[in-house]
Amino acid sequence: MIRTILVIFLLVLPFFFLRSYGQVQNADSIKISNVVNNFFNWYVEAIKYRKDGDFQPKFVEDRNGMTTLDCSSYLQNLERFNFSDSLILSEKQSYKTCVDNLAKVKFSEFKIEWTDLDDFEENNCDFSNYYRWIGLMESIDGIRIIAVDLKKINIAFVRIEYFSFGVNNSKDFWGSNSVELIKLDKNWKINKILSCK
Repeated sequence: MIRTILVIFLLVLPFFFLRSYGQVQNADSIKISNVVNNFFNWYVEAIKYRKDGDFQPKFVEDRNGMTTLDCSSYLQNLERFNFSDSLILSEKQSYKTCVDNLAKVKFSEFKIEWTDLDDFEENNCDFSNYYRWIGLMESIDGIRIIAVDLKKINIAFVRIEYFSFGVNNSKDFWGSNSVELIKLDKNWKINKILSCK
């Protein structure tokens, strides 16, 4: 009798673990989806309402009258919308060449002379010519999540698809990206946004 109960217990036990694991996965999938949706909703809205300093660095004058970039609001927003520290650091470093080149240009001259896209491209400062986190020169109206794939307990990939509003406010879907997230402590952070087009 005890042996039969033990056998039944051992057969049923894995189902309890699987059910518990499935509930954890569902809870994580919801958290992951919220992180991705919250970021892209903010990003698309900031682009739409031309809040340039919120979604990319701003050209400003430093205390010596030279040109530089102010990344403070932009980087704070990335932190607020759950970008990982390593991705924020990488993003900050990606503007180093631009900042170094701008340091040689008086702000008064910058405002008058830098009128052509070539000026920005030659100095690695052409970031305002495209939308960094969607990888396009045109804006979008939103995203939809196609799939959430938990690779490990602390790594996830989210496949997203872009949409624009078409005729009769219908959503026209096109283009896609993959977002990598990592779990740090109990929080999911965006670690990479990979273009999949």
